[in-house]
Amino acid sequence: MLPISALCVGLMGVLAFKWLDFSGYSILGNLIFYLGFVFAGLLNFFIGKSINTPDAEEESSLFFIPMEIWGLLLPGIGLYVVLPGMLEGISKGIWI
Repeated sequence: MLPISALCVGLMGVLAFKWLDFSGYSILGNLIFYLGFVFAGLLNFFIGKSINTPDAEEESSLFFIPMEIWGLLLPGIGLYVVLPGMLEGISKGIWI
């Protein structure tokens, strides 16, 4: 599950800041990067929910936290990562 999350976030970061050439303070670039965290969170939640059924022999977890809970935490972590850049972009007026 962790490689899937890293792939989602990494691809959206590369898309926003390398391929589309947004600056680090671009609000649109940071929103695209944040969508990677949201998508990774959705994948973790639904795949973790299907793996961690009540009749499952072992629980899928990372640092003793079930994967579906990580799915709920990832958008919050993403907001923590992109919010400083977005606030800087707002103060400088950099939208794209």
